[in-house]
Amino acid sequence: MNFLVEADEDMMYKYHKESFEVQVGLHELLGHGSGKLFQRNADGAFNFDKDSTKDILTGGPVSKWYEPGETWSSKFGALASAYEECRAEAVGYFLCCDQDILEIFGYQGDVAQDVKYTNWLNEIRAGLLALEFYQPDQQKWGQAHCYARYVLTKVVLEAGQGFVTITDTTGEDGKPDLSFKLDRTKIDSVGKPAIEKFLAKLQAYKSTGDFEGGKAMFESYGVVGQKEIGWRNICVARRKPRRIFVQPNTIENNGEIELRNYPSDFGGVIRSFVERYDEDAVQHMLECWKNDRKWFPRCFNKCSA
Repeated sequence: MNFLVEADEDMMYKYHKESFEVQVGLHELLGHGSGKLFQRNADGAFNFDKDSTKDILTGGPVSKWYEPGETWSSKFGALASAYEECRAEAVGYFLCCDQDILEIFGYQGDVAQDVKYTNWLNEIRAGLLALEFYQPDQQKWGQAHCYARYVLTKVVLEAGQGFVTITDTTGEDGKPDLSFKLDRTKIDSVGKPAIEKFLAKLQAYKSTGDFEGGKAMFESYGVVGQKEIGWRNICVARRKPRRIFVQPNTIENNGEIELRNYPSDFGGVIRSFVERYDEDAVQHMLECWKNDRKWFPRCFNKCSA
């Protein structure tokens, strides 16, 4: 894996699936699934108690909200997708530090700590790799998730204290390279507080519909300067082909069952399918197709035509 020391690469291979499961669960369920929007209804009533609800940034009363007919998307427009993905990602980073949550996913002790570290390592490094999707000529991002992860990487870099370091190096091939390191001993003391503070701002601006405040803050972290352009060039130059999922087959050979693997390329995918489904299997599928025709007349009439 690009930019990692061998020990971190081994950790990624060992716990990537587990950490990804934790991150996705928290991202989708508690990230996208949480966060109240303060609204004034058409009858003038509010969906929150104006007297007791405090702005988490100022400590004073909530002074902004969504008016009738306004929505999150209509207020934040083109920024809404990246902003929301960033908020959900941040929830995952923050909550994966909670031991009770890790236990819910089935991880305890040293394994839980390794899963947590792998999640932070993978996600913050992804913010660096996300630069591949930045378009310097247009100064735009091609993918909302990438923009979101880059912003969060900038947040933890700003936190300093040696928590995350990205260093320009020279690779074994003599070409420009990068070294990415994340100090696992500082996740709780540096990384988590930085994300907590940033997440509070993300939520406050979203809840109150404060597009101007949210846009200014978000885009300040999303700036791609000359240093980051240099990182981008290295990321693009060292980009590896996307891996292809190829299923193995079990083959009977003289009464013994063998596992047959295939190369992780397009040829391997084709061979895997061809050797899995022989002519009898194809005929069985055709029979099922014919038997189901009566249940889907419109579809099959179009197919026949």
